[in-house]
Amino acid sequence: MAFGFEPAYLDGPAVVSAWGELDATSRGDLRARLLDAAEGSRDRVVIDLLRVTYIESSPLGTLVEISALLASKGGGLAIVCPTGEVFRVLRLAGLHKLLDVFDDVPAAVTHLGIGRRESD
Repeated sequence: MAFGFEPAYLDGPAVVSAWGELDATSRGDLRARLLDAAEGSRDRVVIDLLRVTYIESSPLGTLVEISALLASKGGGLAIVCPTGEVFRVLRLAGLHKLLDVFDDVPAAVTHLGIGRRESD
């Protein structure tokens, strides 16, 4: 298996941890996992990429798509990847300025927990 996902549901945003290599073959699974997590978390999802060793443009496009979709519903997507190859790719693509990127899961959860869908 080149990649894997592990969802964790907190009292607030869902946290989805990914590991391995994210490429075109894993894009559909990545999208499905993030959307599933969003359903149970009021459209607030943290994707933890700390254990991802490789990412290509197709899954990056999925992260942009899901981020925009969740934002349109009053939620959001927060990405955890402080350093390493994945952050380097995000930075080269300029996505670190477009997406909400954090150093750790607690910071990402706190970000999504503030000012999000208070009417729910």
